[in-house]
Amino acid sequence: MAILKMNKIRVAVHHDAVTEVVKTLQDTGVVELTEVINKKVLKRSEKTDFRLNYVSGRLDFAVSFLSKYEKKNILKSVLEEDTVTSTNKKIKRLSNRFHYNDIIDSAYDIVEKINFAEGKLVDLEKEKDILHPWRNLDLTLSDRRETDRTKTFFLTGKPEIINKVCKDLKQKKSFVPTQISETTMTLTFTKNAEKDAFLAIKKSELSNTELPFRRGTPAEELERMERAEKKTHKKLNALRLEAKKLTVFLPDLRVMSDYIHWRKDRFDLAHDSYGTKTTLILEGWCPIGCFNDLKKEIRKTTPFCSLVIIKTNEEPPVCIRNNKITESFEPITYLYGAPTAKDIDPTPYLAGFFFIFFGFCLSDVGYGIMLTSFTATALLIYKMPKEKALFFKLLMFSGISAFLGGILFGGYMGMDISRLPEWQQKLNILNPLENPMPIFALALILGAIQILTGMILSIVREARNDNLKEGLLKKAPWLLLFFSLVFWAGSKFAYLPEAGETVWLWLVYTSLITIVLTGGYEQKNLFAKLLMGIASLYDIVGYLSDILSYSRLLAIGLATSALAFSINLLATIAYESIPYIGWLAFFLVIIIGHFFNFVVNLLGAFIHTARLQFVEFFGKFITGTGRTFRPFSRESRFVIIVKENKKQLL
Repeated sequence: MAILKMNKIRVAVHHDAVTEVVKTLQDTGVVELTEVINKKVLKRSEKTDFRLNYVSGRLDFAVSFLSKYEKKNILKSVLEEDTVTSTNKKIKRLSNRFHYNDIIDSAYDIVEKINFAEGKLVDLEKEKDILHPWRNLDLTLSDRRETDRTKTFFLTGKPEIINKVCKDLKQKKSFVPTQISETTMTLTFTKNAEKDAFLAIKKSELSNTELPFRRGTPAEELERMERAEKKTHKKLNALRLEAKKLTVFLPDLRVMSDYIHWRKDRFDLAHDSYGTKTTLILEGWCPIGCFNDLKKEIRKTTPFCSLVIIKTNEEPPVCIRNNKITESFEPITYLYGAPTAKDIDPTPYLAGFFFIFFGFCLSDVGYGIMLTSFTATALLIYKMPKEKALFFKLLMFSGISAFLGGILFGGYMGMDISRLPEWQQKLNILNPLENPMPIFALALILGAIQILTGMILSIVREARNDNLKEGLLKKAPWLLLFFSLVFWAGSKFAYLPEAGETVWLWLVYTSLITIVLTGGYEQKNLFAKLLMGIASLYDIVGYLSDILSYSRLLAIGLATSALAFSINLLATIAYESIPYIGWLAFFLVIIIGHFFNFVVNLLGAFIHTARLQFVEFFGKFITGTGRTFRPFSRESRFVIIVKENKKQLL
């Protein structure tokens, strides 16, 4: 449960063993490759073979195209993301027997025909749009539009303009206007009147339309186009059916797409890296605990490879590892951003707080059962990518938290707990609707505990980085102040022996003086030290503000309970006031209302609980966000590899 320490390593491998070593690096997935430092003395090989790029592109295209025609279970598609579960042995066997090129060629052929058919439909639609206003034209479209002495224009415009132009031009001998419809007309004129014709058209803002050359009249051609469209649609449906038949090969195509992609990545690395005439040089980061195991794995494949640790002042990438329970809370950490290598992994410390705070916010037994049941069922049935599976585990634990919070606070989807069995009522210790103050106090106490934990972790962080003095000077006086205030208040209000009240009060004064004396320890001037120390007392306001932020736990919890109660009340009113179908209205209000309340308060509980971690907790001991460790490995875009009986290095 920590941030893994990293070594910068250099791999030098003879050209004859490059293929085996690069494959081992990819299969183990424990080295994040970086740019080689001493490039000047090395040469970079140029990639000249692009066959794998070609094959990978074809496979990716086939997968992308056929996925559109795959019959999908929506929930399965969303959760599993069209992934395929397999093993290394199955993938190897498939690569030897699966002849995917014929399927890809068929997919390309179908795509070409579909594109041609769809292009034809677009062209037909454009021609129909042009000819439709001219459907009453009693001329064949193959007729000449121009003779030795005359010319004909096909004009379109607004009805009032068409009428006016027809009337005006009929009075002139050189023009023969004919109105075809409200918005169209033909204008035949002698060539010596062409300038006047253009002037009349421009003045009236009419448009001259170029009608397509076809053998029939517009009406006949429109009918012919309708028949062509139906025929093309029929052909398209047949082509899509062919594509659907090919989807039976999609799982294997997805596996091969990833398999070739992995080979391409290895080939690119081997042919784009720096080296000498006889060796390839690679550098990168490797977790300290994986270095020796990686060496053993490489020695199994070839003796012509050297792995050495190199010294560097670079900031290493961050890889965090936790046990099976706390790793479920890693998505919260990564939402904020990975800690730096000098920080502490906050995951195991935030896990308990997040679990408790979520239960405060979504404190309802029914909603907890709904959330836990859905996520647990999804995790059992579907094979999800690791990141998504971790998020669903987080939601499952959050559902358990909401269930326990509901028992503690009496949240049963707005039900009156007096109707519950007596043993169940005894479990209800606090009631946010009847008496919210104890819950408010508990929320602030838990907030203070988390802030104190953050301050302690800050000291631990500084100690790990050989800076314990600074950590103690910054945080220890504040810890003393908080603890002495708690014990003084306990004595003051008779929760602790009254005899210690004076002692705790003196400790409060002592801690305040210590804060003043240590607050400006970085300053060299004595006056500046004292001034900065006094100014640092203002941080009390910040700490109090942080603690008060935890009052949102009560607010969100109250909203959940109050809305649930209101929904039940509305449903009861609907049942009693609507004759005959009151029962239907009752169930609709209950189902829709509680679903809405569940979704809204689930989001609210998650967001506000996460916010408390990011702002009030992480800020106390995390100084920045680090760069996540991204090793050179087999990128699983479509394939989830089931772990075989083989030692996992990371």
